[in-house]
Amino acid sequence: MPGIGLDVKSSMKTLSIRGFSINLTNVFFMIQKFIFLGSFLFLLQACGNEPANTAETAAETQTQSGLEGLKANAVDEANHLARVQATVKKVQKEYDDTRGQMPGRGRVTVSIDDNYNLIIQNDVEGDVLKTQVNLKNLNPDNGGMMLLPDNKPGDFPGIRLLVMDGKPGVSFLKNGELQKEERYLDIYMPKRTNIENLAPAMSSILNVVHGKVE
Repeated sequence: MPGIGLDVKSSMKTLSIRGFSINLTNVFFMIQKFIFLGSFLFLLQACGNEPANTAETAAETQTQSGLEGLKANAVDEANHLARVQATVKKVQKEYDDTRGQMPGRGRVTVSIDDNYNLIIQNDVEGDVLKTQVNLKNLNPDNGGMMLLPDNKPGDFPGIRLLVMDGKPGVSFLKNGELQKEERYLDIYMPKRTNIENLAPAMSSILNVVHGKVE
């Protein structure tokens, strides 16, 4: 049985089999290239997936934060005072958004105390003007609120809230001194869109105060 001719030349790093010559150095480098290419493709795939995973994680974190914020700001439906105080923030926003847009109006602060007294304070030109009324004295029924149109030049749109018969009226104070009392509360805004936002908020407040909603 003829043998297989094997001639290894260490100096040339070649392998000869039956007359075929194989350069071991080239084989070694080819193997290295395959290993490097495989590693590179693996890293490239891993890097390509990372942004998606990061985006998904960020979205999940943002969703969780949003839910936690809603829970933290949730109002107990059984706590009528808390519901009213939460809704009055919408009234405050209308005053904040229109600051400086009406004559005789400076910085206005709207608040409701524990006895459901609505206090609208206007700090203007060094004076403190307060309008105060107990919300339980305002009429929550149909006809208890009416729109004040701005038909003539210089008019501003508004709403009028009527005091119920036999109840204390609306007090107007200047620097702590009572100036007058009225049987209605008028609230004016620069634009009709402000009234469109304000009227539902005041209606909701009165319904809660008078127990007309669950």
